[in-house]
Amino acid sequence: MLSQQTNPEELIFGVAVISFISALFGQIAGSLMFEMIYWPTLYPELDFWASLWQTLTFVYPIERTIITVIVTFIGVPLIRALRVWGYEIGGK
Repeated sequence: MLSQQTNPEELIFGVAVISFISALFGQIAGSLMFEMIYWPTLYPELDFWASLWQTLTFVYPIERTIITVIVTFIGVPLIRALRVWGYEIGGK
């Protein structure tokens, strides 16, 4: 989708979807790394983590949506500028 000439709506949608998936994957990878490295040593009590994760569960969607919007506002003009300069995204 992003490798071809697209209308602005398709480009915005494509960048938003890709950045949202990227943000979610980054969250999963970061959470797994945090739990593997810090969970047993920092706070070994399971009740502490349960209350923390229950609270943060409501913050993550808002945070990921804000990241997606910011990346879309930066990514779409960047892709359009690169196309004007003759760069191809994804190749032919």
